[in-house]
Amino acid sequence: MWREVLERKLVELERRPPHQGTRGFESALLSMLLARHDGALEWLRVALVEGSWGVVMQYFPAFEPLVDRAEFVALLEEAGLCIAARRLSADI
Repeated sequence: MWREVLERKLVELERRPPHQGTRGFESALLSMLLARHDGALEWLRVALVEGSWGVVMQYFPAFEPLVDRAEFVALLEEAGLCIAARRLSADI
């Protein structure tokens, strides 16, 4: 049941225009909750372009499974979160 609720919310967010709020970040978070890590990375990229996620992403526990992925570290660097990115890339 919870999975269907998350799936519906994700579809709803995907239909939202890019300029409306935190679509990318919310979609990335829902993707993580649905264990869609590749989808979460794609949505984090969208969030970066939208400017909708800020610094919170590096501290959000839901994204912890991504810390050993080079794409995630690259997103942190691109977002200007160099300290977190350097710390993570040293661990990879």
